[in-house]
Amino acid sequence: MSDRIDEANFYNVSYRGITGEHDEVKVLTDKFEVTVNKGMSFDIESNEITSVDHFASALISDLMLAFKNYAKYRSIDIDNLEGLAKFKIAAPLSLLMVEGYTQEPNIASIEITLYLYLDVATHEEFLSFCQKAVSYSLIFNLLKRTDRILISFKQVF
Repeated sequence: MSDRIDEANFYNVSYRGITGEHDEVKVLTDKFEVTVNKGMSFDIESNEITSVDHFASALISDLMLAFKNYAKYRSIDIDNLEGLAKFKIAAPLSLLMVEGYTQEPNIASIEITLYLYLDVATHEEFLSFCQKAVSYSLIFNLLKRTDRILISFKQVF
């Protein structure tokens, strides 16, 4: 009986990372495999998807899916949902191993703006819906415990 209770409260998932022959990391699950060659790229012409790209994509898509799922649950139509995430990287030269730059690189801040049309009567109802919808984002719920993430909502008319 206690196993069933645990399964109702927690879902465990594992990801396994292995290094490859060409300075890449492969992340494996039961469902898929992802290969990543860089943590962060400053080459604007590069098509490689980096670890930071995966992280940003996961964050914005999880938020937007939480909005879509909550709207569906509430039988409310969302039109024109769009998201924008801006990352500020601190000590970027340290990531490039530039001589003399030894600061620890980090994501100094993340600013997210979600734009959407929601058919509600008042701006207060709009904000209430957004605050509740964002609470269903698994990744955002982890990150909101830091002081480095800011989210705002823009009602589109």
